Amino acid sequence: MEEFRRDGFVVVPDLLDAGELARFGAAVDAAVARRSRHDTRTLAEKSRYEQSFVQCQNLWEDSPNVRPLTFHPRVAGTAARLLGVDAIRLWHDQALYKEAGGRETDSHQDQPYWPIVETDTITAWIPFDGSTLSNGAMGYLPGSHRLGVREFVNIFFGPPEDPLQRTRGEGRYPHPSVERAGIPMGGVIASDVTPIAWPRPGGDLPDPPAQPLA
Repeated sequence: MEEFRRDGFVVVPDLLDAGELARFGAAVDAAVARRSRHDTRTLAEKSRYEQSFVQCQNLWEDSPNVRPLTFHPRVAGTAARLLGVDAIRLWHDQALYKEAGGRETDSHQDQPYWPIVETDTITAWIPFDGSTLSNGAMGYLPGSHRLGVREFVNIFFGPPEDPLQRTRGEGRYPHPSVERAGIPMGGVIASDVTPIAWPRPGGDLPDPPAQPLA
């Protein structure tokens, strides 16, 4: 917790055991393959953003085998402890698959991509197949969270802006996590699209929203 407060990130080894990583990795593989099965474009035919990774969000909504990972009590409970809060609400899950020869992902903060005023948010990044400098490790800028939320970095079209050059301002960006549920500007983000992830009585899993992403 001290490292998290100091650096803005922390590595938690062995949070999931080998059996869980194998099982959930296979489930996510299958879900991403199903979601992307109609995309036959080559890497060169894809947009700048798509060349960074294949991205699938909210797999918990249409992939029952992924749902226990998204709401894993050990992951969500650790997130709550790091933030010092009594409960964690899901914003979204997402699978990111780097293709061979793809672009590096530009430096950025996650927060400016989310239309959330509060900044007590957290991302759990789980590498199923290990993470090294040669195969695509995640990089962090220690202590950058103490500088506040910075400018939106356009990793979609580029060229990217300096994430520490200026503040975000009051701009807000639409997002399916709030738009689908009809959450108004300034409204409390609480719906079946963003259910409580922890604690969940009896370890139950939430039902998918009325309008699941696929």
